[in-house]
Amino acid sequence: MIKIKALGAAHEVGRSGFHINFENTDILLDYGVKIAEDSMEYPIVPEGIVKHMILSHSHLDHCGMIPALFQKSRPTVYLTAPSLDIADILWEDSLKIARLEGTMLPFSKENIQDVFGHMNIVNYKQNIQIADNVSFEMFDAGHIIGSAITKLQFGKKSLIYTGDFKLEESSLHQGADIDIDSPNYLMIESTYGDRDHPKRKDVEKEFIENVKLTLDKGGSVLLPAFAVGRSQELIEILDKAAIKDVPIFLDGMGQKVAQIYMKYPGFIKESFKLKQALNNVHYVTSQEDRKKAVQKQSIIVTTAGMLEGGPVMFYLQKKKNDVKSNVFLTGFQMPGTNGDLLQTQKKVDVDGTLIDIKMPVKKFDFSAHIGKADLLRSINQWNPEKVICIHGDGKVVDDFAKTIKQDTGIDAQAPKLGDIIKLD
Repeated sequence: MIKIKALGAAHEVGRSGFHINFENTDILLDYGVKIAEDSMEYPIVPEGIVKHMILSHSHLDHCGMIPALFQKSRPTVYLTAPSLDIADILWEDSLKIARLEGTMLPFSKENIQDVFGHMNIVNYKQNIQIADNVSFEMFDAGHIIGSAITKLQFGKKSLIYTGDFKLEESSLHQGADIDIDSPNYLMIESTYGDRDHPKRKDVEKEFIENVKLTLDKGGSVLLPAFAVGRSQELIEILDKAAIKDVPIFLDGMGQKVAQIYMKYPGFIKESFKLKQALNNVHYVTSQEDRKKAVQKQSIIVTTAGMLEGGPVMFYLQKKKNDVKSNVFLTGFQMPGTNGDLLQTQKKVDVDGTLIDIKMPVKKFDFSAHIGKADLLRSINQWNPEKVICIHGDGKVVDDFAKTIKQDTGIDAQAPKLGDIIKLD
């Protein structure tokens, strides 16, 4: 029997973690954090000693708590090479932010160093045997660089864990590889199990039209963006649009992540296009550079994507009254974050003081997650005996599980935090 305990990402988005037990083998799938309004929320601590861990990709909600495992366990961590490099950046940055804020994380720099002694780099479509009766393979998830869909084999039974994935092609990625033999069981992200995204090409076209419109009227464009994936994608899209007369600046952690994208060209679609785009960008490396960027008409791609700190706060304060310029949001804004506050109330919180932002704000749906129609398409193609809907808000996953049953006839459920699922 396969037993799965939901440690996180059950009836919620964030702090992914699923503890699987099969005979004498225990495997942890992801172990992340969740950004709450005033704090971080952590997944349930797994019982016993974890010996094996598989990471789907390096976003904090999937990898952020892995170092904390090493206070008790010494699991072998299986992941792709880009995921390892990005996770290192994110873990170190988390410690840096905690120090600046005077808070404590449940892990230390020493724990991060311990993780690196237990890494096992995996290539896509490489069969990895971790016990006599347990093996797995990873497939490109099309979400960010190095992201993986994992198919696990437990004796004669198989299970697919999608992590976060996207079928539709984007500027950087071909889209997920779902040419995988049908599993018995499927654990599928259901973040957008209630709706579809607009076509990516249409979003890019509208985005570039709005950028050019802003520039034509003499304004600048401020692009708060996630450091991993989104910053690099926007830089490539802007470069392809041949916007040459106005300088494009890249600020924040996105610079380090861009180096990782260039280090692993085989993990992205057309690396030469991103390389060209990055060569045309002005890198912001000091406060003086930031001042220069706001003194002239410019396009600024900067962290943080949800406006929770980072260089974007400097730019917002400097440009807050510039009605000719625009803030374009390109990612999900978690309720309670500054990004959500800006989007809904045209304000941001700076050290406890609400500041009005007069710059126009517009949102573009550049989601790296799969939408409802493609979720159903994937389920129909894989045709499992049972579907487990995870990584989505409570009503979304509950309704999506009902939709699966109605549309496909396949049994589906949406576990809650702490639930144990037993699969024969």
